[in-house]
Amino acid sequence: MENLLYVLDVVKEWFVYAQKNYRKQALLFLVMIGVLIAASYSIFPSAREKIRAKEMEVLVNNDFLYPNKVKTIHYHELDKLLKEKPAVTVIFAIPNGKEYTNLLKLMNKEKEVSAMNRMIYFYPIIYDLDELSQKYQLNVKKGMIDIIFFSGGTEKNRIQLSSETVMNNQVIQRINTLAVTEK
Repeated sequence: MENLLYVLDVVKEWFVYAQKNYRKQALLFLVMIGVLIAASYSIFPSAREKIRAKEMEVLVNNDFLYPNKVKTIHYHELDKLLKEKPAVTVIFAIPNGKEYTNLLKLMNKEKEVSAMNRMIYFYPIIYDLDELSQKYQLNVKKGMIDIIFFSGGTEKNRIQLSSETVMNNQVIQRINTLAVTEK
Protein backbone atom coordinates (compact mmCIF):
# COMPACT_ATOMS: atom_id res chain seq x y z
CA MET A 1 0.00 0.00 0.00
CA GLU A 2 2.92 2.30 0.75
CA ASN A 3 4.29 1.81 -2.76
CA LEU A 4 0.96 2.75 -4.29
CA LEU A 5 0.79 5.92 -2.22
CA TYR A 6 4.34 6.78 -3.22
CA VAL A 7 3.56 6.29 -6.93
CA LEU A 8 0.42 8.42 -6.63
CA ASP A 9 2.43 11.13 -4.88
CA VAL A 10 5.06 11.09 -7.66
CA VAL A 11 2.35 11.35 -10.33
CA LYS A 12 0.73 14.25 -8.44
CA GLU A 13 4.10 16.07 -8.24
CA TRP A 14 4.65 15.50 -11.94
CA PHE A 15 1.28 17.05 -12.79
CA VAL A 16 2.06 20.08 -10.59
CA TYR A 17 5.45 20.44 -12.31
CA ALA A 18 3.82 20.02 -15.75
CA GLN A 19 1.33 22.79 -14.99
CA LYS A 20 4.15 25.17 -14.04
CA ASN A 21 6.42 24.19 -16.95
CA TYR A 22 3.96 23.24 -19.65
CA ARG A 23 6.18 24.46 -22.52
CA LYS A 24 9.02 22.18 -21.49
CA GLN A 25 6.60 19.30 -21.06
CA ALA A 26 5.02 19.91 -24.46
CA LEU A 27 8.45 19.95 -26.09
CA LEU A 28 9.45 16.78 -24.23
CA PHE A 29 6.19 15.13 -25.30
CA LEU A 30 6.77 16.04 -28.97
CA VAL A 31 10.34 14.71 -28.82
CA MET A 32 9.08 11.44 -27.32
CA ILE A 33 6.46 11.12 -30.07
CA GLY A 34 9.17 11.72 -32.69
CA VAL A 35 11.36 9.01 -31.17
CA LEU A 36 8.44 6.57 -31.13
CA ILE A 37 7.65 7.29 -34.79
CA ALA A 38 11.30 6.83 -35.80
CA ALA A 39 11.48 3.56 -33.87
CA SER A 40 8.30 2.29 -35.50
CA TYR A 41 9.80 2.77 -38.98
CA SER A 42 12.64 0.42 -38.10
CA ILE A 43 10.31 -2.19 -36.56
CA PHE A 44 7.36 -2.22 -38.99
CA PRO A 45 9.13 -3.14 -42.27
CA SER A 46 10.17 -6.52 -40.91
CA ALA A 47 6.70 -7.06 -39.49
CA ARG A 48 5.15 -6.09 -42.83
CA GLU A 49 7.33 -8.62 -44.67
CA LYS A 50 6.29 -11.37 -42.25
CA ILE A 51 2.63 -10.47 -42.71
CA ARG A 52 2.99 -10.51 -46.50
CA ALA A 53 4.77 -13.87 -46.42
CA LYS A 54 2.00 -15.34 -44.28
CA GLU A 55 -0.66 -13.91 -46.61
CA MET A 56 1.04 -15.53 -49.61
CA GLU A 57 1.34 -18.82 -47.76
CA VAL A 58 -2.35 -18.85 -46.90
CA LEU A 59 -3.62 -17.59 -50.27
CA VAL A 60 -1.43 -19.48 -52.71
CA ASN A 61 0.45 -22.33 -51.03
CA ASN A 62 -2.47 -24.77 -51.03
CA ASP A 63 -3.32 -24.35 -54.71
CA PHE A 64 -0.88 -26.93 -56.09
CA LEU A 65 -1.72 -30.58 -55.47
CA TYR A 66 1.81 -31.89 -56.07
CA PRO A 67 4.20 -30.01 -53.75
CA ASN A 68 7.00 -32.45 -54.62
CA LYS A 69 7.00 -31.03 -58.18
CA VAL A 70 5.63 -27.48 -57.83
CA LYS A 71 6.66 -25.47 -54.79
CA THR A 72 5.61 -21.91 -53.95
CA ILE A 73 8.39 -19.47 -53.12
CA HIS A 74 7.49 -17.21 -50.24
CA TYR A 75 7.66 -13.44 -50.36
CA HIS A 76 11.23 -12.09 -50.52
CA GLU A 77 12.83 -15.56 -50.77
CA LEU A 78 13.47 -15.55 -54.51
CA ASP A 79 16.94 -14.00 -54.35
CA LYS A 80 17.96 -16.47 -51.64
CA LEU A 81 16.70 -19.40 -53.73
CA LEU A 82 18.58 -18.21 -56.82
CA LYS A 83 21.82 -17.95 -54.81
CA GLU A 84 21.44 -21.34 -53.11
CA LYS A 85 20.40 -23.49 -56.07
CA PRO A 86 22.79 -23.93 -59.00
CA ALA A 87 19.90 -24.38 -61.46
CA VAL A 88 16.25 -23.51 -60.90
CA THR A 89 13.11 -22.94 -62.96
CA VAL A 90 10.72 -20.27 -61.69
CA ILE A 91 7.17 -19.52 -62.82
CA PHE A 92 6.19 -15.87 -62.37
CA ALA A 93 2.44 -15.21 -62.45
CA ILE A 94 -0.24 -13.11 -60.83
CA PRO A 95 -2.29 -15.60 -58.77
CA ASN A 96 -5.70 -14.72 -60.18
CA GLY A 97 -7.42 -14.53 -63.52
CA LYS A 98 -7.68 -16.78 -66.51
CA GLU A 99 -3.93 -17.37 -66.89
CA TYR A 100 -3.52 -18.53 -63.31
CA THR A 101 -6.60 -20.75 -63.48
CA ASN A 102 -5.27 -22.46 -66.60
CA LEU A 103 -1.83 -22.83 -65.01
CA LEU A 104 -3.41 -24.49 -61.95
CA LYS A 105 -5.38 -26.88 -64.15
CA LEU A 106 -2.19 -27.87 -65.95
CA MET A 107 0.00 -28.18 -62.85
CA ASN A 108 -2.65 -30.20 -60.98
CA LYS A 109 -2.94 -32.93 -63.62
CA GLU A 110 -1.10 -36.00 -62.42
CA LYS A 111 -0.11 -37.05 -65.93
CA GLU A 112 1.39 -33.64 -66.73
CA VAL A 113 3.18 -33.23 -63.41
CA SER A 114 4.67 -36.72 -63.54
CA ALA A 115 6.26 -35.80 -66.89
CA MET A 116 8.22 -32.93 -65.30
CA ASN A 117 11.91 -33.75 -64.99
CA ARG A 118 12.64 -31.45 -62.01
CA MET A 119 11.13 -29.28 -59.29
CA ILE A 120 9.47 -26.10 -60.55
CA TYR A 121 9.17 -23.08 -58.27
CA PHE A 122 6.17 -20.77 -58.42
CA TYR A 123 6.58 -17.12 -57.41
CA PRO A 124 3.15 -15.47 -57.08
CA ILE A 125 3.30 -11.78 -57.90
CA ILE A 126 1.12 -10.08 -55.33
CA TYR A 127 3.37 -7.27 -54.16
CA ASP A 128 6.05 -5.21 -55.91
CA LEU A 129 4.68 -5.89 -59.40
CA ASP A 130 6.49 -2.99 -61.04
CA GLU A 131 9.80 -3.73 -59.32
CA LEU A 132 9.71 -7.44 -60.26
CA SER A 133 8.56 -6.70 -63.80
CA GLN A 134 11.49 -4.38 -64.31
CA LYS A 135 14.09 -6.59 -62.59
CA TYR A 136 13.18 -9.79 -64.50
CA GLN A 137 11.60 -8.21 -67.63
CA LEU A 138 8.26 -9.86 -66.93
CA ASN A 139 5.13 -9.47 -69.05
CA VAL A 140 2.60 -10.36 -66.36
CA LYS A 141 0.82 -7.03 -66.80
CA LYS A 142 0.00 -8.07 -70.35
CA GLY A 143 -1.65 -11.30 -69.21
CA MET A 144 1.42 -13.46 -69.68
CA ILE A 145 3.04 -16.08 -67.48
CA ASP A 146 6.83 -15.99 -67.49
CA ILE A 147 8.77 -19.20 -66.85
CA ILE A 148 12.48 -18.53 -66.44
CA PHE A 149 15.36 -20.97 -66.07
CA PHE A 150 18.19 -19.62 -63.90
CA SER A 151 21.66 -21.10 -63.74
CA GLY A 152 24.09 -19.72 -61.21
CA GLY A 153 21.58 -16.98 -60.35
CA THR A 154 21.41 -15.57 -63.87
CA GLU A 155 18.72 -16.06 -66.48
CA LYS A 156 19.61 -18.59 -69.16
CA ASN A 157 16.28 -19.17 -70.91
CA ARG A 158 12.61 -18.23 -70.70
CA ILE A 159 9.15 -19.12 -71.96
CA GLN A 160 6.27 -16.68 -72.04
CA LEU A 161 2.80 -18.16 -72.04
CA SER A 162 -0.57 -16.58 -72.66
CA SER A 163 -3.79 -18.04 -71.29
CA GLU A 164 -4.37 -19.86 -74.57
CA THR A 165 -0.95 -21.53 -74.69
CA VAL A 166 -0.93 -22.61 -71.03
CA MET A 167 -3.32 -25.46 -71.72
CA ASN A 168 -1.27 -26.67 -74.69
CA ASN A 169 -0.08 -30.24 -74.14
CA GLN A 170 3.49 -29.33 -75.02
CA VAL A 171 4.01 -26.79 -72.20
CA ILE A 172 5.56 -29.35 -69.84
CA GLN A 173 7.89 -30.50 -72.64
CA ARG A 174 8.92 -26.88 -73.21
CA ILE A 175 9.55 -26.41 -69.48
CA ASN A 176 11.64 -29.60 -69.39
CA THR A 177 13.82 -28.35 -72.24
CA LEU A 178 14.46 -24.91 -70.71
CA ALA A 179 17.66 -26.15 -69.08
CA VAL A 180 18.92 -27.73 -72.29
CA THR A 181 18.48 -24.81 -74.65
CA GLU A 182 20.28 -21.51 -74.23
CA LYS A 183 19.05 -18.04 -75.11
